Amino acid sequence: MDTILVTVKHVAIFVLVFSIISNLFSGSSYHRYFRFVEGLMILILVMTPLFAWFTSENFLDDCLDSHIFELENGFQEDELRMIGEERDELLKEEAQAGAGEEEYCETR
Repeated sequence: MDTILVTVKHVAIFVLVFSIISNLFSGSSYHRYFRFVEGLMILILVMTPLFAWFTSENFLDDCLDSHIFELENGFQEDELRMIGEERDELLKEEAQAGAGEEEYCETR
């Protein structure tokens, strides 16, 4: 998020400075070239953080780590759910077995 704010700040400052320079040379025949260079510079300012993010050494590792983490969490949640279901079934079986023993003891 900070990168986006810094990029917007740089673009705004660049446009402000370049518009002042452009107004100084507004009567010149080079005005259209100033606009062309301004457009290229804005494009470079916007694309630089994106290229830095994609070419970072940790980009692929970060993407893979986040996906692996999500998968592991999903597996853990499934395992916990299955363990909970098995525990509930065992408790029901024990309760039924315990009720059967109590009835047997009462009838004796």
